[in-house]
Amino acid sequence: MRADRALQHMLLAYPEDQPDEVEVERWLTRREQHGELRVLTDARDVCVGFAQLHNIHMRGGHAMMAIALTPAMRGQGLGHKAMRLIHDLASAMELRKLMLEVRADNAPAIALYLSTGYRAVGTLVAHYDDGDMLHDVIVMERMLP
Repeated sequence: MRADRALQHMLLAYPEDQPDEVEVERWLTRREQHGELRVLTDARDVCVGFAQLHNIHMRGGHAMMAIALTPAMRGQGLGHKAMRLIHDLASAMELRKLMLEVRADNAPAIALYLSTGYRAVGTLVAHYDDGDMLHDVIVMERMLP
């Protein structure tokens, strides 16, 4: 997934030209040190995505969340499963709210987030630069039960 430049840009990331195993390990370590990361695998134990909580504020009861799936795995209900996974994790941590940022042109992700109870609370205009153009980013939130 780290080598898929188009996917990385949809995730608002700044991809490396050719990420090697060391760079991927560093990325995983950073995720684990500053949040909760769940790697999603298929039946052959191949990574097909991830779900994460980051910028967790236990006292404030909120965190940022993100999910990603490889393009081949989309449209199979895995996005909804990943959302349930992250919501269950956040509830177990007694968080009261999750927030996320999504590129405004990522209609499938926005539809998933809206269908799972998120609402748009603002737009960061010309916020993400993918090297070719600036993209608006929508900020969304969801209160947890």
